[in-house]
Amino acid sequence: AGATRDSLYEAELRIVSDDAPLPGAGGQPDLVVTLRAQLTPGEAVGVGGTALPTATRLYPPYPNPLRGASTLRFDLARRSHVTLAVFDLTGRRVATLASRAFEPGDHRFHWDGRGEDGRALAGGLYFVRISGDQVATETARLAVIR
Repeated sequence: AGATRDSLYEAELRIVSDDAPLPGAGGQPDLVVTLRAQLTPGEAVGVGGTALPTATRLYPPYPNPLRGASTLRFDLARRSHVTLAVFDLTGRRVATLASRAFEPGDHRFHWDGRGEDGRALAGGLYFVRISGDQVATETARLAVIR
């Protein structure tokens, strides 16, 4: 069962009232609303009707520059093993925030600006990178202020 892609679906919603009109007023006509929907390729709907992303995307960190902590967010269009890591200007990985399988959807990480060793990173410019087996690598800049 289910909807057929590229088919137009139409439904009519009719709202009627059994209430008697107020004295001196005429009856109200039915309110009719026509609903139309078309399912197109690439659309996905998750549990509870939540729309899933149709593309994988790494969003800019917020806030940027980072003074204490920053939120790193990405959308994932399909289940994939993903690595979310932070690199310094020399290309050395200084923090790995995640390296595991993720379900499709919106994912957020709170990062406190600490490196793999647990110490606060020095002020400077860093790069947040997402990569994975079903994911095109994307990079975002992040400034750290100390």
